[in-house]
Amino acid sequence: MKRKAFSLVELSMVMVIIAVLVTGVTGGSKLMETSRLNKVALQLNNIVTSVETFELAYKGLPGDLSNAQDYFGGSLCVDHATHAKLTCNGDGNDAIGSFYSGEGKEGEHAYVYLHMQLADVYRGMYSPNTLSDALAFHTVSDLNTPSTDVAGTKVHYAFWGTNTLGDARYKMYVGKVRKVVDANIGKPYDSAFSSNMIKKIDRRIDDGDVLTGRLRKSNGNGDACSSNSDEITCKILYYERAPN
Repeated sequence: MKRKAFSLVELSMVMVIIAVLVTGVTGGSKLMETSRLNKVALQLNNIVTSVETFELAYKGLPGDLSNAQDYFGGSLCVDHATHAKLTCNGDGNDAIGSFYSGEGKEGEHAYVYLHMQLADVYRGMYSPNTLSDALAFHTVSDLNTPSTDVAGTKVHYAFWGTNTLGDARYKMYVGKVRKVVDANIGKPYDSAFSSNMIKKIDRRIDDGDVLTGRLRKSNGNGDACSSNSDEITCKILYYERAPN
């Protein structure tokens, strides 16, 4: 018995259904990516606004505030039990230092979010604890830095000194924390974004150019962040210029 072949009309209907399904899946993926990137942009704005609010209230930058314990108390803002350089009080030099000694007091970046939370100007999704048993005092983790998910990758919003930016009071990396055991372990250096993803974020909160302005793209650890690419080779560098 001969099987009846599909007619052209039936084949056309199948092709239309497949096209609709593919379009739906593709459109859904783009919507999910847009939602994640909007979340990154919103979080960046919230953090920067929190820094500015803190500075207005305390006449100093979070992490860098030289008399932070006077405001927040020694029981809530404690010095690190192991690393002598990691203390609640900063040096008040109007820049948030990191582990680079040339930028002022080391370890200030680890206290930024704790200062802001104690001042009730930032409520991020993290549990601050600068006394974590980390590999090094500058290690970025959920204990001292908020994070979010980007396409299945956890990225942290880590304050990271001012080096290489002579006019900056602070810089922030938005990247994946390095897990490989090497000199950069625990640092927010690994790639988490493509150049095109960063451009979309830049258009939302800055000048739309990833090479100028406050938000810029930066190479990931071992990756060259190429222009106009969807390849995940970049991390975000956000920095604040010094006042004129």
